[in-house]
Amino acid sequence: MYLLILYAMSDAEVAYPTADSVCSYKGGCERPAWRSCPEGRCLYHSPSNGDSAETARLVWQMAHEMAGDKNAEVCDFRGWHFPEDPDGRFEPGRLVGWFVGCCFDKDVWFNDATFGGGVVFDGATFGRNAVFQNATFSGYARFWGTTFTEDAWFSNAAFKGEVWFADATFCREAFFGNAKFSGLSGFSGTTFLGEAWFFGAIFSGNAWFDGATFSGDARFGGATFGGDARFHGARFAPGANIIFDKPGRGRPFRLRREGETAYRLAKQAAQERGDYAAAGDYHYAEQCAIEDKWRSKSGHKPWRKAFWLWWFRLLFGRLIYGYGERPMRPLLIALAVILLWAGLYWAGGAIVPSDAGLEPAARAAYEPDFLECAYCSIVTFTTLGYGDYQPKEPYRLLAASEALLGAALMAVFIVCLSKKYVR
Repeated sequence: MYLLILYAMSDAEVAYPTADSVCSYKGGCERPAWRSCPEGRCLYHSPSNGDSAETARLVWQMAHEMAGDKNAEVCDFRGWHFPEDPDGRFEPGRLVGWFVGCCFDKDVWFNDATFGGGVVFDGATFGRNAVFQNATFSGYARFWGTTFTEDAWFSNAAFKGEVWFADATFCREAFFGNAKFSGLSGFSGTTFLGEAWFFGAIFSGNAWFDGATFSGDARFGGATFGGDARFHGARFAPGANIIFDKPGRGRPFRLRREGETAYRLAKQAAQERGDYAAAGDYHYAEQCAIEDKWRSKSGHKPWRKAFWLWWFRLLFGRLIYGYGERPMRPLLIALAVILLWAGLYWAGGAIVPSDAGLEPAARAAYEPDFLECAYCSIVTFTTLGYGDYQPKEPYRLLAASEALLGAALMAVFIVCLSKKYVR
């Protein structure tokens, strides 16, 4: 009976069938398969290793042994499944378990690894390259105060819960290309001493870069932000580029109102490097983000001040003035006004030559052709006032309104043109 009990206990904890059956992990593993894994994987690659606290503890014990092995050239966790650490806990003033405070003095590979629960790397130090490509974080992930001495690779990683890199330091390049952040992404106070790559990243929740420091380029080309993107107090070294997607036709901004600060920082960085065309595009996107902020505040209720501010910014600021970055807009609107007023003059027979020889009855019955109306419209719009045509008495206010529009649109065009090119 005693031997049967010992066999049952050892079988529940280890459960390796035979030495001839090895792990079926596609990346290659020479460990024996674990009997309790339907996929035929070893204990460390098995998605079932968190079914009991005993097996989960074995996985984390092996992980800590590998992390502390001074003779190994690399710390290889490729494809591992990390269950929730049964000994990981938050105690008053400190954290216990997980990889808290670990010092990795060798390359660490977490490629394709899956963290089935929360994982904490607070205060850890990666002395060499840290590779988390294609890793999946099913719960929260904390890298609070972590130091990455060499390159850090999180490309194509999936963060399904909250992730915190607050106060972390990336001494060289940080790669987050095409990473997916489903929850809150906290990079507040993070220091990027090398380039920060976020191209193609998807931030479905809020992304906070408040107080972050970028000593190298920050590349967000193709990144999308579904929540609040905050860059309050972020600092960029002189000459560092911050690159977001430029606004395209029909979609003047990708970040909407949350991107106001981000686009302002991108504009400043573009100006510092002398790329004034990009600075203008980012300025336009920034103003559109402010416009969308007023739209949100208005709630589409006409009795609110924000409603009228939004409409003013939309109609005048964007559509007419182009926020000072689209000089062709007032020019095209001016052409449309000239043609529209010419059509009104022609339809109403509203103008007459200023020939003093015409009798009042003849003046009233005069029917101008369209070319005469177009000529009169141009002269009126530009306020030249040659005096060879004049409006009939019922249409004087119509002509006066065109003159006022002409003066205003010409002023807008000159200001817009000078703002865009004189700088």
